[in-house]
Amino acid sequence: MSDKPKSVLDVIGWCQELEQRLEKIEHSSGRIVASGQEKLKKDGLLMSPDGDKDRVVTIPIKFENEIEGVRKIIPSILAIDADSHANTRFDVYSENLTPAGFDLKISTWYDSKVHVIVISWIAIT
Repeated sequence: MSDKPKSVLDVIGWCQELEQRLEKIEHSSGRIVASGQEKLKKDGLLMSPDGDKDRVVTIPIKFENEIEGVRKIIPSILAIDADSHANTRFDVYSENLTPAGFDLKISTWYDSKVHVIVISWIAIT
């Protein structure tokens, strides 16, 4: 969703589009084997800008059971609350994927302040 939603209908349309994308992924050669949701609220690192320095928070995610063959983690933003006095800059990605889990990374930079961010993720084999 590149632009701010102008109405509830915009949000509903975006959610429906996301559901369609997830269905396509699920029916492709891979399959969803795990999923989850994480909420980061008022973390000092994402709140306090430190010049041009990147600020990164790592959330270690452990699968309930080890999963062999996980090819990819797909994170998506469910909600974000950021300071309106600066541009909202953020990145969400995964690193260190193993059969036991992965690291979910959330970063921001320059003068952005992220108050709350909610991330959903799926693991695909």
